[in-house]
Amino acid sequence: MKRLCLLIAIALLLIIALSCASPNPTPPARDRDRVTFYNQLDTFSYWSEVEEYVLSTPIPYRTFIEGTYDCENFAIDLTNQAIKDRKPLGLVLVLYMDNDGIEDAHLMNFAIVDNLYVFVEPQTGEVFGEFEGWQVLLD
Repeated sequence: MKRLCLLIAIALLLIIALSCASPNPTPPARDRDRVTFYNQLDTFSYWSEVEEYVLSTPIPYRTFIEGTYDCENFAIDLTNQAIKDRKPLGLVLVLYMDNDGIEDAHLMNFAIVDNLYVFVEPQTGEVFGEFEGWQVLLD
């Protein structure tokens, strides 16, 4: 039996979620650029918009090379592309046990859609919600 556990690896989710709320109208000078950046992020209203965006990037069309260009590289490259494009995407580290009871990890992305988060497989562009049996831990 698979036991999957999802761990948010980066606090970007929290930063993006907080940016959706009304920001302090007069942030300290050192924070003004950061607030401006997050207030100018594009938003996704539908899952299909996330998939269209991901598939419009070159990331899912790259070749997987075990140990050289794998899930980590796909996810980080998609995150960096999203930052350039001002899209609300971040990194997610998925920790799980396989059928043999061996712990493993997979790095992928998440996106904010209508104030909810969805998961993105950057290697294929597939967008999905929680899987049955997943436990979501926000850190």
